Amino acid sequence: MPFGCYHLCFDRLEGRNLFTSDEDYRLGMAGIALSTLKFGVDVFAFDLMPNHIHDVLRGTGAQCMQVFSFQKRRISEQMIKKGFPPLPEDYGCILRPILNDKELKDQILYTVRNPYEKDFCGPGGHKWGSGYLYFNQLAELIRGDKVSSLSQAKVRR
Repeated sequence: MPFGCYHLCFDRLEGRNLFTSDEDYRLGMAGIALSTLKFGVDVFAFDLMPNHIHDVLRGTGAQCMQVFSFQKRRISEQMIKKGFPPLPEDYGCILRPILNDKELKDQILYTVRNPYEKDFCGPGGHKWGSGYLYFNQLAELIRGDKVSSLSQAKVRR
């Protein structure tokens, strides 16, 4: 799939959660940040839900699938570390191309509204997604800085 924008949606994990603690969510957030460095994708929006993930990315289809594989591996490793079975071998995702600016806007809005519409958070956004970054005071501090332009200490923070 060519360079462009994509909505990457991880399969729902029925009967189990990908994220069970703040530590798990922090690991997921770090995985998204590291993905921008490791695979050269841009992240427009993301949301870490208990049993699935939404990412709105810009890159090639291959880069987006590398992001999925990377995050899947990190989540499985965390599950094993906590005494849970890893993600199933057939755990997959849906990668959908975004064809124009209107679709991009719609996918970003869907992603940031998803946890609110699922009664998972208040209108200020879910702290483990980009909606929280867009709709609170952190947005003023970030101002669109690329992760690659930040010091390692700031990236860790």
